[in-house]
Amino acid sequence: MMVRIKKTIFEYKSFFYLYFAFLVIAGLALVIFSKEETFTVEDKEVEETLTHVRRQRAQIDAYEQQKKDGVEQPQMPEVKDEDLPELTDEFVKTLGDF
Repeated sequence: MMVRIKKTIFEYKSFFYLYFAFLVIAGLALVIFSKEETFTVEDKEVEETLTHVRRQRAQIDAYEQQKKDGVEQPQMPEVKDEDLPELTDEFVKTLGDF
C-alpha cells in the first residue's frame, strides 16, 4: 500500500510541474504577443510595392505563356513599366482570395 501512495504522490508532482510549465509558457506568449507595435508606411513604399507586385504578375503571365507556346526552356522576361497590368479589382482577385 505504501508503494501505491508514493507513486500517486509522484504522479501529482509530475502533473504539477507540467501544469506550472504550461502556465509559464502561456504567460510568456501573452506578454510577447500582446505588445502593440506601430508602423509607418510612406506613399512611396506603397507605390513601389504595388509596382513590384504588378511586375511579378506580368513576368509570371509571360513565363506561363511561353510554356503554353511550347518553348523548351522558358525564360523569365523583363517587363517594361508600360506593359504592367492595370491595378483593378479583377487583377487583385488573381492574386488570391480577397
